Amino acid sequence: MSWFNTEGNCPHYYIWSKTRYVRNAAKLPFRAADPTALAEVFSTIEGLLTQNGFRKELLSPSRLSEILALAEKQLADADLCDGEGEKALYLNEPCNLTVSVGGKNLISIQSILSGRAVTETQNIAAGAEELIDGEIELAYSEKYGYLSPNPTECGSGTEYSAALFLPALKASGQIESRRLLCQRMGVNLTPLSLHPQNPGDIYVALTRASHRLGEESERRRFEAVCDKLEQNEKAAERMIFKDKSKLIIDKAWRAYGLLRYAKQMDEAELLRRLSELRLGLATTESKEALPPVTPVLLNSLLAEGLNASVVTSSLPPLQNSEECAEARARLLSSRLSAEDASGK
Repeated sequence: MSWFNTEGNCPHYYIWSKTRYVRNAAKLPFRAADPTALAEVFSTIEGLLTQNGFRKELLSPSRLSEILALAEKQLADADLCDGEGEKALYLNEPCNLTVSVGGKNLISIQSILSGRAVTETQNIAAGAEELIDGEIELAYSEKYGYLSPNPTECGSGTEYSAALFLPALKASGQIESRRLLCQRMGVNLTPLSLHPQNPGDIYVALTRASHRLGEESERRRFEAVCDKLEQNEKAAERMIFKDKSKLIIDKAWRAYGLLRYAKQMDEAELLRRLSELRLGLATTESKEALPPVTPVLLNSLLAEGLNASVVTSSLPPLQNSEECAEARARLLSSRLSAEDASGK
């Protein structure tokens, strides 16, 4: 998928935006044990999607790291790795769109785009839902909304999320108060990375739309919360990073040197160094003062440098965390060297 190879709107503050729809077939509202009906749903969806530009990904225990790599890139649900039963994943790369069948929810539709693009991702996901709804009756109740075997997903069956770069709020100690304020607005704000030391400065804002309020109202509310976080970040930047541009640019160059020349780098350090580079890009308008990187390159390194993605792209198979750190360092060095050469 190519969301991380394009520069979206507000690339400094927004890494990506995503809309996710959870749906179920009316004949299987709670995944009733009906193998015939389930097989019909799988067959209908496969025929429909493959005829409309989707590529089917094979899912099996032997491809666990590949599924996790897709989840790292926000293209699939990690729960496709769990449990028994038939599962399938379909990718439409030009549209940055995925549809998974099976897993915790019978049908999951995800659209992701670079930058600030919540409305655009909703429109793309809605198009895929309309395509499926034209062939399969979806489980819906006027009282409860869309039905799902997972009770927390019932209702609108819609989830909005965005990855935001918030280094000033984190550095100023305001991130916890912003998290609590978001929570009161029905939006969860959590670090992108679940490492104990919370490396990097990327946070994911996420909300599940209410069936009572409706998708459009909930999307506008979610966008307003994200816009407020952006305003808070800008205000914190003016206080925290005022008159520190030389220090920030120096850190960016040091981060670039480590990313390009280190022989080993673990995932936590990768996230820290990418954050230092991203902050450098936002600090000065003079490109000559900065390392030869762009927001698109940083997004690409983020998407391709996490653990499962490194394992998946490595041959022969990696045996331990040290080999993974070495493979990551080689990947980073190769990408940054190629980028530098292309810019000369």
